[in-house]
Amino acid sequence: MNQINMSNQEHPKKLSLAGRMASLFVKNKELNILVMLFIVAWGIGSFILMPKNYNPDIVAPAFTITTAFPGATAQQVQELVTRPMEDAISELPDIDQLISHSFDGGQSVVMVQFKVGTPAENAKISLSQKFKDNMFQKPIGASDPSMITLDPDDVPIISIALTSDTRSPQALRNLAFDLADELKLVTGTSKVAVVGGLSNNLQIELNAEKLSAYHLAVSDVINTLNTSNGIYTAEPLKNNNDTETLRVNGSIASTEDAAHIVLIPS
Repeated sequence: MNQINMSNQEHPKKLSLAGRMASLFVKNKELNILVMLFIVAWGIGSFILMPKNYNPDIVAPAFTITTAFPGATAQQVQELVTRPMEDAISELPDIDQLISHSFDGGQSVVMVQFKVGTPAENAKISLSQKFKDNMFQKPIGASDPSMITLDPDDVPIISIALTSDTRSPQALRNLAFDLADELKLVTGTSKVAVVGGLSNNLQIELNAEKLSAYHLAVSDVINTLNTSNGIYTAEPLKNNNDTETLRVNGSIASTEDAAHIVLIPS
């Protein structure tokens, strides 16, 4: 009786789709090169045809709030005007950056920048409402805050800082204004501004008894000083083909200038 030995025959495994594709690329080198060239050409073409904007419009609402507090020092402006305003503004949602400056002579400047994507109109309304809600914190003699919407084109391109070991702070500030006048003459310059520095200021102390004797209020003194301190320009005078501008310098530069101001009760 013949004995038949049956041997196990190995059956090839059935490849998946990924396996069949891999096997195809392994066996066909020319196909590999062709596919790679197609991918590179497709990538280059997509990059060339892709729309580009090198200066995209980024919606990031920004505002500058300026408050005048005549006669106050930088420290007084910081404590009575700037800091309370910063505390109030920081309560708003979507605030990204808050920068403030307090100057001698009585000026507070606060720059508020909201996060990218915040609707500009909503940001402006919420900021204005916050001012109205906190108006009671404004010190006596300070003006109502004025708000200016910042345009992205107004962002400084170049910022120059001046320092000196030999010049006084006042002389350094005067040098900054001289430099600003020269920069304004450069072709293509849109705007030049001087920020910071130490300027001369005149402090006036009021005598309550004399105010009462002349029937004057503190507001009368403040209003008269504000009206008297400025440079006024009249209508241009035309003479043949020439036009001349008349300016009256009424700025208060010394104690002598302030002494000649006439106070009239309201």
